Amino acid sequence: MCAVQLMQKRIYASKDNTERARLHIQRAFLYADNAAETKRALRDVREGLRLAPYNNNVFVCSAKVLEKVGLYEKASRVLEAAARLKPVPCGAPTDDTTSSRALLQTVSYTHLTLPTSDLV
Repeated sequence: MCAVQLMQKRIYASKDNTERARLHIQRAFLYADNAAETKRALRDVREGLRLAPYNNNVFVCSAKVLEKVGLYEKASRVLEAAARLKPVPCGAPTDDTTSSRALLQTVSYTHLTLPTSDLV
């Protein structure tokens, strides 16, 4: 079984959105190695950002994938969005609606561009 298939099994098995986002980004790295799989890599980046929209690590890793496939402008925008996110303290819940609401209240929407389909 190839690495992409193993990653797919792990994505389906995981119930935690942050973990699933991380796995999507890992699979995007695998796809990014092959120029013919760029669209799949970008799809996984979008899904990772959708699943964990407040996780700096997902943003930074997404930017690395975008850089790897040659989308430097988009990678730069994703990094800028990551820099505007408020870091989540260690051990704090990152996957439930309560923590998302708390983050939404502390973020100024006038200076934050959340990831959307136009980023990737």
